[in-house]
Amino acid sequence: METIFRVMLGMFLFLIGFLFFGSIQTAYMGIFIDQVIDAIQSKHYPNIELKPPPSFLTSVITALRLILISFIVNILASPFFLAGWFFPPLGITIQVLVNGYLLGKEYKITVNQRLPEEIVQHKKAYTLYGAVGTTLWLVPVLNLFAPLLVCSSIFHAIVGKKN
Repeated sequence: METIFRVMLGMFLFLIGFLFFGSIQTAYMGIFIDQVIDAIQSKHYPNIELKPPPSFLTSVITALRLILISFIVNILASPFFLAGWFFPPLGITIQVLVNGYLLGKEYKITVNQRLPEEIVQHKKAYTLYGAVGTTLWLVPVLNLFAPLLVCSSIFHAIVGKKN
């Protein structure tokens, strides 16, 4: 009985890690992503004056909020993910789209915190950017660069249209 419990616990932890790897990595990178935003601004958009980065505590709270929202949404969507195991393209597609929406929304918020009010983008969703980032998390080594690429592409998408 103890062995069965350990196997089930191991499978549960693997599943949690699989479902939330992107969110946890994004939350961790979100704490340090301001340097990326500063670098993009100074190289490509020197005429834009960015707001100062949020405090470390604010970044940590934002990261924890992402993990909590991601946990809740992924738990609610998990029956669809599990059904997708019987219909493989459907399950991975749903997972990529759900987490892509969350990722795109989170990085839009992160970028908007630093932009001047006249440039801030409120209405547009960046699900496609997040879905590409979520897909990159499925590829070893590329998954390390996914947060940087998603943040950079969303920054360029918002600021590039205004300039």
